[in-house]
Amino acid sequence: LRSLFASTRQLVPTPPPAAFPPERGPTLFCWCHMEPDSAEEELIKAQLERRAGLFSCHAFAVISSNRSVLGTLDGEEVETWWLPESKVAMGRNGVNGQTTDSYLNTKTFIDGWTALMHSKKIWAYDFVVKLDPDAVFFARRLTQRLQGQAGKPMYVANCGKWGGKPLLYGSVEVFSTPALRVYQTRIAECTRLPWHGWGEDYYMQNCMDMLGVQSVSDFDQVGDDRCVGALCSDQSKVAFHPFKNVSGWVKCYEDSFTTTSTTTTMTTTTVTTVTTTTMTVTQPHGPTPTLFCWSYMEPGSAEEALIKQQFGRWANIFSCNDFAVISSRPVTIGQLKDGTPVETWYAQSSSEAEGASSNSDAATYRDRQIFVWESLVNSRRIWVFDYVVKVDAAAVVLPDRLRAHLVQVTKWVKDA
Repeated sequence: LRSLFASTRQLVPTPPPAAFPPERGPTLFCWCHMEPDSAEEELIKAQLERRAGLFSCHAFAVISSNRSVLGTLDGEEVETWWLPESKVAMGRNGVNGQTTDSYLNTKTFIDGWTALMHSKKIWAYDFVVKLDPDAVFFARRLTQRLQGQAGKPMYVANCGKWGGKPLLYGSVEVFSTPALRVYQTRIAECTRLPWHGWGEDYYMQNCMDMLGVQSVSDFDQVGDDRCVGALCSDQSKVAFHPFKNVSGWVKCYEDSFTTTSTTTTMTTTTVTTVTTTTMTVTQPHGPTPTLFCWSYMEPGSAEEALIKQQFGRWANIFSCNDFAVISSRPVTIGQLKDGTPVETWYAQSSSEAEGASSNSDAATYRDRQIFVWESLVNSRRIWVFDYVVKVDAAAVVLPDRLRAHLVQVTKWVKDA
C-alpha cells in the first residue's frame, strides 16, 4: 500500500490530524516453562488454540521436562522444547537466606535461558520475553511500549509497589537481546551469586544489575495481584496475572477487548541518570491475523440502512479488529454500549460519475475521490494491522473465515 500511494498524494483530501497509533514495534521472542500434565499445560494449549499469549509473539518456545505436542499452528505441530530437570521445593521467605515463598526454581530457569542462548534462535529478535503460563499476555501492546528501546542492553522492572528499588516480577520478564549477550558472556559471574534460596526473577534482576545492564521501570506494564492488580478491561496493561485455570484465563482475555488504552510512562534508570518518556499506547487487539476493515457508504441510501443493520448486529466490518465507515458527509450510524456515538469518516467528493462496467450491467461509481484509500494511508491508523480490507456495503463478509483463508494463503506463499 505504501508504494501504491506514493505517487497519488493529491487524489483525496488529507483528513484532519488525529492521535493514531505508531507503526509496528520491535520484534519479540517469547517463552515459558511448562510443568507437564498440569494446569499449566491446559493453559498453554488454550492459548495456542487462540493464537494468544506467547503464541502472538513473532517467535516462541515452550520448555518442559517432557516432550509433547501441544497442538497445531498454521497446519504445523507445535512441540515443547525438552529440558531434563528435577523437582523443586517451595521457598520460605526469610529462612536460611531464602527470598521467596514461591518455588525455588532458579536452576530450572538458568538452564532454560542457557538452552535458548545456545539454540541461537533468540538472536534474530529485539527482545526476549519470559512469561508465566498463567499470565494473560498481549504481544502487540508490549511492542508499542518498547518503542525506541531496541538495540541497547536493558531489562524492564515492572513493580514499584514496595518503594525503594524497582523490582522485576516474573509473570512478564522483558530483556533486550543485547542484555542477554552480556549475560551469555558473563554468566559465570551470575551463577556465583548466592541464588539457591532465590526465585528465578530475583536471580535475573540481581544478575543484570551486577552486570551493569540498564533497568527501565514500567510500573503500568502488568496488572499482577502479587504487585498491583488491574481489571482485565484495562488495555493499558501488557498482561494480567495470575489466572490459574482455563475458564478464568479465557474470560480475562475476552474482557480485555472492551476498552481503549491509556497514556503510560516509562523511566530509564542507570547508576548516574534518570530520564522519563511519556507515550500514548494504542494497538490492535483480538484474533489474528489482525484486520482493519472499511466500507464506503452513500448517505441517505440503502447503503446507510445496510451499514446500520450490520452495526446493530456487530457484523461485517464491525467484527474486524478495527473499522471505518467513510461517507461524503458526517453520519452517526449507532452507539456503543457506553453511549459513545459511532460516526462515519468524512471524505467529501468533488464529483460522481455513474457508468456501466465492461463485464457487468451493474452500475459502478468511478469517482476516485470517493474510494479514499489515500485518506486511510495518511491517517496512519491502518499501519498496525496485518491486513486492510475494503468491503462493499452490500457484501456479507465473515472476518473469522477470512482470517483462516489468509493463514492458509500465507502458508502457501511460505512453502512456495
